[in-house]
Order: sequence, then C-alpha cells, then structure tokens
Amino acid sequence: MAAPRLSAPGRPGRRLLLDSFASLLDQGVLSALNLVLGLVLIRLTAKESYGLYAQLYVAGIFTTTLLDALVTGPLTTLAPGLDDARRRALVGHLDRYQRQLAAGLAVVSGAVAGGVVAWLELPAHPVALGAAFAVYVWAGSLREFGRSVGFVEGHARAVLRMDAWYAVAVTVSIGLLAALDWMSLPAVMLALGLSNLAALSLRPLDGDRDAAGFAEAVAAVWQRSKWALPGSLVAWFTNYSYLYLAALWLGVSASADLNASRLLLMPLSLCVLAWSRVARPHAAKLIKAGEMRSLDRYALWSVAGIEVLTLVYAGTLWAILPWLETHVLGPRYAGLEPLLAAWTVYFAIYGARWIGTSLLTSGDRYRMLLISGVMCLVVMLAATAYAVPRWGVWGAVAALALVEALDLALIWLVLLPSARRDALRPLRPS
Repeated sequence: MAAPRLSAPGRPGRRLLLDSFASLLDQGVLSALNLVLGLVLIRLTAKESYGLYAQLYVAGIFTTTLLDALVTGPLTTLAPGLDDARRRALVGHLDRYQRQLAAGLAVVSGAVAGGVVAWLELPAHPVALGAAFAVYVWAGSLREFGRSVGFVEGHARAVLRMDAWYAVAVTVSIGLLAALDWMSLPAVMLALGLSNLAALSLRPLDGDRDAAGFAEAVAAVWQRSKWALPGSLVAWFTNYSYLYLAALWLGVSASADLNASRLLLMPLSLCVLAWSRVARPHAAKLIKAGEMRSLDRYALWSVAGIEVLTLVYAGTLWAILPWLETHVLGPRYAGLEPLLAAWTVYFAIYGARWIGTSLLTSGDRYRMLLISGVMCLVVMLAATAYAVPRWGVWGAVAALALVEALDLALIWLVLLPSARRDALRPLRPS
C-alpha cells in the first residue's frame, strides 16, 4: 500500500496552500487570544502577579517541549513513510503513551509550582496554584497532541475548529472571572485548563487503539526522542531561561517587563510555529522522495514570507504603540520602546533560524540539533551573565538575539548543507 497522501490527489499545491492557510488562521486565533489575555492580565492584576503568570506560561511551554521531543516530533518524522494502517496504529499507541507522560508531568509540574510559590512566598496560594497548574499542564498536553496529529494527517481545518472552540471557552471563562472580580492567578490557570478540556471533544485524532505493538511503537519513537529530548531541553533553556535569570538578578517585576514587551511581538513566533505544523510533514515527504530542489525553493520562499510578515507586523505595532501605552499597558509598563526594538531584531532572526531547525527535524537530524543547541546554551549563559547585570532587561534580549544569530549561521551555513549532502549521497552512482 502506498504511503498516505499529505495532499489531495492531483492538486497537491492547492491542498498544501489550504492547509497552510488554515494553520496560519489557527495560529492567528491563538496569537490573538494569547495577546488579549496577556493585556487583560497586565491591566487587571499586579505587576508581580503578571510576572509570575509569565513564568508559569513558560513552564507550560517546557512541558510541551518535553512531549514534542518524546512523542510528536518523532511521530512527524515517522508518519509520512507509513501506510494508512500502520500510521493509524502508531497514532493510537502514541496517544496512550502521551497520556501517561502527560499525567506524570502534570503531577510533577503542579508540585514544583506550588513548592516554589510557598518557598519564595510569591503572591499566590501554593496549593491552589499547584492544583490549577497541574490541570492546565495535563489538559493542555492532551489538546496539543491532538493538534499535532491533526497537522501530521493533513486535518488542519479540524485543528482550526478545535482551537476556535478553545478560544471561545477561554474568552467566556476569563470574562466571567473579570466580571466577578476573581482574577487570581490560580483561577486564571484553572480556567485555561478547563478550556483545554472543553476543546478536547473536537480533537482530530483518528488512531487505532486496539492494535498490538505498543512496545514496538514506543521503541521506534525512542530511537529519535533519545536525541530530540536533550536537544529540546537545551533549546528551551536557551530560549526561555532568561526570564528566570532576569527575575533572579532584577526581581519579578523585570520578568513582567520582559514578557509584556515580548507579548506584543509573540504573534510572530506563533506564526512561525503555524508554518512548521504544516511544513514539517511536507518537508519530510520531500526528503523521503529525494526532491531536494523543491525543498530548497520551499525553504527560501518560507524565509522570505516570514521576514516580510515580521516587518509588516512590527511596523504596525510601532504605529499603534502610543495608544497601547496610554489605554492598555498603563504607566506601570511605560518606556518599553527599547525592549520592543530589541525583540523585533530577535524575532526577525528567530523566524529564519526556526525554519532551518524545522527542516533538520524533518530530515531526522536530531543529533545535529543537539550539538548546535549545546553550543548555543553555553553562549547564552555567558552572554546573559555579562549583559543582564550591566544593561538590565535590555541586556537579556540582546543576549538572546546574539545566540539566535550564531545559531542561524550555524544551521544555514553548516548543518543544512551537510544534511543535504548526506541526503543526496545514496542517489549518486557508486
């Protein structure tokens, strides 16, 4: 039986375009939701509470990163090469595997969050926050797996429906909290967790859970995840540990300033993620077919599109920034212009770098990514230790931009050409 099609017969370009548009629209909905939620919390909660929310949000990204490395990343690499029956069996096995991992991560995450809040005497009830965060991590992990499977199987429009329902649930629940004046951090995290559960009824998951071979499926995934896991952890520390380091050196309010300025540009990051959801399965298919020229064109057009989007979005944001500072952010977050300029440079580099990283992931190059990730982590820690004590929060963003620039050069000038040569070598006559 032939490998499953990732695009409609006879019209692959149109199907890819529709899926890409649906993915972009999906991520646009989530970007708008994240932006509005952040602005609401900035407006209605204390600066320290928003700083703590920012750190919990990043901790949630950490759990997503773990599960992507252990489950969904390898699934994206393996699925395009399987026939329909084997793919459904793999999805069913990994759904069970991911549920087990998500439950364990939720318990650990809740205990750690509650313990840290109690130890540092942060502005939240430790038990309530720990329980709410555990629900948030567990439910969010299940929804994220469903999203990943939907994109792998070419069901981007089904993912959009699920995430639209999630957005409605978040809007209603947060609106209710605001109306009742219950905008505490545990209540917000619980509302987000329950909204994830509400969306799970529309999860696009078509797996065969009755097939035998669970251990074999986990073993096949582990062959990739044993390299992807350390690489993903290193990448997370490189991209997000600045928030905790800044809080350690400068206080929790510094985390609030960093996240508030980054929040305004986060839709750019989420648009890059939307691209990767559709692009990774498509790139894996092109690599398996040996269509490297098509892959090169796709990558270059993707980079061009992301950079144009970055310029247009950043220009629009700068135009409306005075209004945002007056009517939304308020005086507690005045003077964010230097941070926004630094974040704009960072995201312009980040978009091109992430596209290169996604191509390496599609080509099963996890060891390459681990090596580059370790190098970047070392540079980030050194740059942050130097820049933050001297230049404060601006130094943290400058250190991140430096690391992204180095990683961009390494991936596009060294790692991708090497991977391309390896992919073409079997096609050459011996």
